[in-house]
Amino acid sequence: MAPGTQGGGGGTALVAHVERALTDLGPEHARTLIVETSSLESFAPARRFYRARGFAEEARIRQFYGPDDDEVVFWKALTSAR
Repeated sequence: MAPGTQGGGGGTALVAHVERALTDLGPEHARTLIVETSSLESFAPARRFYRARGFAEEARIRQFYGPDDDEVVFWKALTSAR
């Protein structure tokens, strides 16, 4: 989201909408939701956002975007089975 629009609930609503849409497909089609972001300090708010919505850090791919800029992959179950 654009920096001027952050904190207004739009991102939370978007994530909730995607989760509902995927959950409605059923576990045979959608069991997990994966998101990714940068490890740069400027992306710390994005990482906090995902963690606050139940996502767990699943992986880091070193130097994915460039030197000292890892890809951070977050995971969230859409079903109760893990």
